[in-house]
Amino acid sequence: MSVVMWFRKDLRVQDNPALRMACDHAEAQGTDVRAVFIITPGQYLQHGTSTNQLDFMRQNLVILGERLHDIGIPLDVISCTDFEAVPDRLAEYAHTCGLSALYANTEIEWNERKRDEAVRASGLPVSVIDSSGILPLGDVRNLSGERYKVFTPYSRRWFERAAVYPVLPLAEPNRPTHAPKTLSPFASNNDALAAWHPVPTALVQEWQGGESAAHEALARFVAEDIVLYPQDRDMPNVPGTSQLSHYLAMGILSPRQCLAAVMAEYPDVLVNQGSPARPWVRQLVWREFYVNLMREVPRVARGGNYQALGDLIPWRSAPDEFQAWAEGRTGYPLVDAAMRQLVQTGWMHNRLRMVAASFLAKHLLIDWRRGEAFFAAHLIDGDYAANNGGWQWSAGTGCDAQPYFRMFNPSAQGMKFDPQAAFIRQFVPELAAVPAKAIHGMAGLHALSHDQSYPEPMVDHREARARALASLAVLKKSAAL
Repeated sequence: MSVVMWFRKDLRVQDNPALRMACDHAEAQGTDVRAVFIITPGQYLQHGTSTNQLDFMRQNLVILGERLHDIGIPLDVISCTDFEAVPDRLAEYAHTCGLSALYANTEIEWNERKRDEAVRASGLPVSVIDSSGILPLGDVRNLSGERYKVFTPYSRRWFERAAVYPVLPLAEPNRPTHAPKTLSPFASNNDALAAWHPVPTALVQEWQGGESAAHEALARFVAEDIVLYPQDRDMPNVPGTSQLSHYLAMGILSPRQCLAAVMAEYPDVLVNQGSPARPWVRQLVWREFYVNLMREVPRVARGGNYQALGDLIPWRSAPDEFQAWAEGRTGYPLVDAAMRQLVQTGWMHNRLRMVAASFLAKHLLIDWRRGEAFFAAHLIDGDYAANNGGWQWSAGTGCDAQPYFRMFNPSAQGMKFDPQAAFIRQFVPELAAVPAKAIHGMAGLHALSHDQSYPEPMVDHREARARALASLAVLKKSAAL
């Protein structure tokens, strides 16, 4: 008989509540611990998961398997088509290994929750542990016991709750007493993993996997860069963000580990609004805000507008315009640089995510869900709750949304956050010889560009704003539901 840990998007050994509970259960039962990961290619296709992220997942599975091997826990990688096939596949696996208990960390997305319900209904003894964030799911409530509908009051209450909540990441579990005396090397016994080779589309950025690399990056950011985060985070030509999002998306780092690392250097960060680390910790709070929103508002988890009146927006189809946006050919340099960064590297700076999303949804009046899907198809750090929350904020349809009447002016954004146009020139080489003033002024860029290859602006900002105000006015009477 074996106690089994079911890994999903939690590819770490440290601070893994389900793994710790599996080990404790096995110790009490006097049996061994096994681990399993289920590859579901059809589900990845249905979800539009990027091959960049899948390749990163595979890389981290290998590292995880080796780490588990070192502490006496074999990791079995098995496969089936999609989530619907998971209960039967797990039942086969349970029969093979003599499964007596199954542990997993919670996943809040709709299909994942339905998968877990089906596994439970099949009779398998699965325990799903709440480990989505720093605070328990649903913990942050207003005085009436209801969920917060906007971020700012949620954030205030979150800091109050976190200040009295123990932030103690779990250590790596000890080697189980009943671990096998001999264990085959991880790579030699995983046919499913060997047969699975997602090919990344990103051409430039190399992403280093594994917990060790993640913790080194976290430690470096906290020690050197977090104090500069407030002034540098919006500058795409400066490495001013933590760039830990891909580790968080795959669960290689936990939010609790991130906060603990910050508190080791800035122990008052939860109670001192003036702490230099506070702005970055607020990004962790945003993450939990969107996770809770997705869990508690099912239509958001199923691709719906948070604001019900968003269903009345007359989105345009405009396939040629969507393609120009996707390929970085809008004629707006900052938008084009952002989109090319995404396609070439599998990552996009957060400020640029807002600018690019706003341009699609408001300048072009194209349904935000098409942009959300395009981002998901390329991002190495794709996270459904955060991606969805960011897109609905940009489109004006979400909880705590940017008002429908506010539109980012891409030229003004470029002048403010890339004043020398260094980032723009990096990803839009046609403009490499064009002065920054001309780039931000946008006058005659087609003629000034190398070989006159840069396109004219596909839409005039003022005309686009007027069109957006008219079309998005259906949101005027909307209130958070």
